[in-house]
Amino acid sequence: DWGFLTRFVFLAEHGWIRYQLIYPQEYCCENLLFYYDEPYQWDAAYNTNLNCSSKERLLDPASGQIVPLNPLYLGSGCIRDTINNVKVFKCTFARRFRASRARWWYIAISNCNRNPKLPLYLEYNINMTNGYLEWNKEFSADEFGILITDVIFFAIFLVMSIGSIVIAAILKSRQLFHSTYKYYMAALFLQTFGIMFAVIHYSIYSRNGVGVEFLRLFGRLLLAASDLVFLLMVILLAKGYTVVRGRISPGGLVKIAVLMTLYVIAYIALYIYEARFFDPGEVVYLYESPAGIGLICLRIIAWFWFLYANCITLKDYPDKRLFYSWFITLYSIWFLVLPGLVLCAYLWINKWARARVVNGIEFTITFYAYSLFMLLTWPSRVNSSFPFHIRTTQ
Repeated sequence: DWGFLTRFVFLAEHGWIRYQLIYPQEYCCENLLFYYDEPYQWDAAYNTNLNCSSKERLLDPASGQIVPLNPLYLGSGCIRDTINNVKVFKCTFARRFRASRARWWYIAISNCNRNPKLPLYLEYNINMTNGYLEWNKEFSADEFGILITDVIFFAIFLVMSIGSIVIAAILKSRQLFHSTYKYYMAALFLQTFGIMFAVIHYSIYSRNGVGVEFLRLFGRLLLAASDLVFLLMVILLAKGYTVVRGRISPGGLVKIAVLMTLYVIAYIALYIYEARFFDPGEVVYLYESPAGIGLICLRIIAWFWFLYANCITLKDYPDKRLFYSWFITLYSIWFLVLPGLVLCAYLWINKWARARVVNGIEFTITFYAYSLFMLLTWPSRVNSSFPFHIRTTQ
């Protein structure tokens, strides 16, 4: 007798909802409910033991939080109609949201006095918008800026991809084009194409409010693959591969395989969780899900292993102290910023702003890691931290 429909972050003064709702008259009478993100409203109503009437009593009808979906209530926009010989209520209306601040709104449906033999039934088309600008009105306020951020970073990574090809040509001419740099290029290309598909999705989304879900998921898959390949490259360098040694011991290969397998399993679990178990009524963004938390834990474990591998390499090859001192310091930042960011987001960033803030900082720290490696491997005489001295023919 009560069910969740959708959610959206409306701006304080410029949010609009337009809906068309249809349900059979024999199911009368259903209510459209609007909860906001306070503990005494949505948190108290969703996945709790309260019955339908108690969940409705959390709302203020005078503020328009309960909209009876029947023609007797003028503010519902409902009329009687007949569709395919079925008598229905057809409700078409638009309303503006005004609040003291931007906040999450959760939309639900209820019929506390329904016939026990009849379930809740509703055909609905809901369009929620913010403001009047064509390029961002379809976005929930927690997604504002994501499209622009993605476009900027796509351009940056595209330039970096072209630059990596130029550097690769120089390294190859000097017989220094090692497999670790090839891994770097693969990760960089995967990152670039992943952001490209995200840009395409959000560009379409900005026009129709739907986008292309396949492109979004495929883009995320490429970004995950990029993260895995780059992590593999960093671990290999920490163990001295292509810097001070030409091969990894069998035991080291097994450990690397175990870590990468765990990462792949975590990413697969993340996608399965999102597809099968993701509850938009509870989870605001990726890293609030169990799989997202698992990825953060794996990243911290990988950082400890990174430190251990670097210390062993430094102990055995002290002449590479300059390179590895910088490498440990600068890439420890890359490992730890994301876990720290997620913790800060949970403690101090408003729920409605977390997705866009984490998206922007995540791309920023990724750019930091990729550009840093490009600088460290820049084939210049003045680059005293250049790591490759073993020829590929050796």
